[in-house]
Amino acid sequence: PKVDLQQHAGSVTCRLENVHGSQEETVHLNVLAAPLITTQLPKQEETVSGKDVTLRVVVRGSPRPDAEWFFNDTPMTPDNTSYDEEKSEYQLVLKEP
Repeated sequence: PKVDLQQHAGSVTCRLENVHGSQEETVHLNVLAAPLITTQLPKQEETVSGKDVTLRVVVRGSPRPDAEWFFNDTPMTPDNTSYDEEKSEYQLVLKEP
């Protein structure tokens, strides 16, 4: 079977035991994984002028992937971006200047 980031990362212990005693060894398994977007952006988004728009993507990867947002191929400033560790979600909030 294949190793999965969410199912297999963590501590793995081998415990040996017989009538004369026991011994155990533990290893922390760190699973590395390429970035993967698990919840994609909509193909099109509509809003009313003057309202904020929040775009979200849920990601997987180890180590955690960095996200960079672009507007018409131009990098956007990270001031209006955030990452929610609990949800593994990057957010971009577009606001009226």
